[in-house]
Amino acid sequence: MGREVMECTKIQAEITLQPFELSDVDDFMDWARNNEVTKYCRWNTYTSKEEAVNFLKEVISLHPWYRAICVDNRSIGFMPSMDKNQRRGEIGYALSSKYWGSRHCNSSYQDGYVLCIERHAISG
Repeated sequence: MGREVMECTKIQAEITLQPFELSDVDDFMDWARNNEVTKYCRWNTYTSKEEAVNFLKEVISLHPWYRAICVDNRSIGFMPSMDKNQRRGEIGYALSSKYWGSRHCNSSYQDGYVLCIERHAISG
């Protein structure tokens, strides 16, 4: 019975897309230091907190379309979207390996797609 309650609690966790904040750096480091998570990203794996803070300050904070994928307000990944031109855009994501194979991936991607459509006015 205890396991059923724990699984039910996990399913009810709130998944959101939020702008990154510097206070997210520890959560960011949990997944951004994993080579398997970052191997298809356009940036390198982060091995130091100082590098991660600089990345959040100098890259993420300046890009209006980077979003943290959050579960209960804790970053478990990110979703960037890029305006390639006036008629098309590009989205992607990286997700903590702890959440691979879970509903968080599909839910985040669907939310991100809707966000891109709303913000970039692109059509599928």
